[in-house]
Amino acid sequence: MPKLHRRELGLCCAWLVVCLTLGAVPAPTGQGGEDSEGPFDWSERWFSARSLGPSVGAPAPVVAGIPWGGAPTVVLFYLGGEISLTVARAAAATGCLRVVVLYPDAEPKDARELRQVLGGETAILVGGAAERALSDLGLGVRLEVVLFIDANGKVVHRVWNIGERDIVETLGVVESMAWRGAPPQGAVVEARVALGDCLAVPSQALECPDGSAASLHEGLPRLVFCGSPLDEGQSAAVRRALATLRGSFPEVEFLWIHPYVSASACEAFLRCFTFNYK
Repeated sequence: MPKLHRRELGLCCAWLVVCLTLGAVPAPTGQGGEDSEGPFDWSERWFSARSLGPSVGAPAPVVAGIPWGGAPTVVLFYLGGEISLTVARAAAATGCLRVVVLYPDAEPKDARELRQVLGGETAILVGGAAERALSDLGLGVRLEVVLFIDANGKVVHRVWNIGERDIVETLGVVESMAWRGAPPQGAVVEARVALGDCLAVPSQALECPDGSAASLHEGLPRLVFCGSPLDEGQSAAVRRALATLRGSFPEVEFLWIHPYVSASACEAFLRCFTFNYK
């Protein structure tokens, strides 16, 4: 069972979401509260395809008070994270991108401080207005999301649950949207996969955590899990539950994908980034 990392800025696989229904597998439980539910129930509740927002290639949903079209737009579902704030600063600094920040949890003081950081041209929706916009966009997941919408009102790129591993590529998309009105060639496109869809074997080179080459086999059924590499938490519980199936299904290829970009790669990119992102 290869455990794969995304190579240094390589494009092994981006945001592959695999929904599994394994009624025969006992689901581990957490410590209590919301975490007391099994990891599969937790995953379905928080990461349902019905709450992940518009797909790349789809027209941006109608949102009251926010016009699409005429200029490229960056929309951020913001919950106070430093990574998404860096993206918002970079987008606002271009002077040619429309920036919309949806900040439902903001206090009046938070909104004022954010406007001082991003400038008066940035649209900042807070409270009920932000919640309504999120509902219109179909974003029900309480995770930070960035949507890139072109001048024709079409979603051309999105980053879901943005974190350190995404900052290099996302800032590159910001720069390309500002100069070209489109994401850069070769940008990882987040795909949403539904039951019945056919998926090609990735053409990119894959490697195991120790640097050795990993290969996939044509014609085999495959179970793919893309999640956190941490040893604790719900993602780890899902991985452990799936691992119990390996002995019962030797004809199935089990594949764990761990998205990863090294800190040195991020730092090298930020040193040469053309906008003032700080």
